[in-house]
Order: sequence, then structure tokens, then C-alpha cells
Amino acid sequence: MFKGWAEYQQTPDEQHILTISTAFQRWLSSTGFRLTHSLYAALIGDVLISHGQQQEAVKVLEEAIGQAEQQGANCYLPELYYLMSRTVGDNSFVASEWVQKARLHFSCTPLQHSLFG
Repeated sequence: MFKGWAEYQQTPDEQHILTISTAFQRWLSSTGFRLTHSLYAALIGDVLISHGQQQEAVKVLEEAIGQAEQQGANCYLPELYYLMSRTVGDNSFVASEWVQKARLHFSCTPLQHSLFG
């Protein structure tokens, strides 16, 4: 997963998105461990948004947010909320609502808080 994300940062290409997705599915099928779903969603969401695939990113992020909120896996929620703010295009009101939600979340670190501003 991380290799695909890093390679996409170097050379944005659909192939790297597939690498991330395939790696996550392989890992999930071998372990069944879903706690890291939020981490995967943050990685793939960031790449999909950068690649102009906002609708696909919204699907991934909404699922991950729902699971994280349900399971109490809070550590990635500020990042997931922030990424949602990047999916709304020119709708600055909705974007600011997502950013505010990210910044106010109790697990938002001071570094995240400054980056989300």
C-alpha cells in the first residue's frame, strides 16, 4: 500500500492506484483485520482526489468514516474529515464544515490542526 502511495506521489498514474487497492485487498483477505481500513482510506482517498476521482474518493472516505466512528477508531478521523473537504470542489461552505469537523475532533494533533487551516 505504502509503496503504491509513494510511487503515485513521484509519478501520478492510475497503475499506482491499482497497486494500493490490490495490496489492501490482499492484506484484508489474508488477515480479515479491518482496523486499518481508515489508514487505507486516507491513502487511497488522497490519491483519488489528486487524480480527479472525487466521487470514488467520497465512497471510500464515507465508508471509512462510518466504520471508524462505529468502531471508535478515532486516530484517522481528522485526516478522513479533511480529505472529505477536498472532494467538494468549489463548495467552500461544505469544505469549511469538513475542515472544522477535522480541527475540532479530540484526536486532532496540533500539527494536523495547523495543516488543516
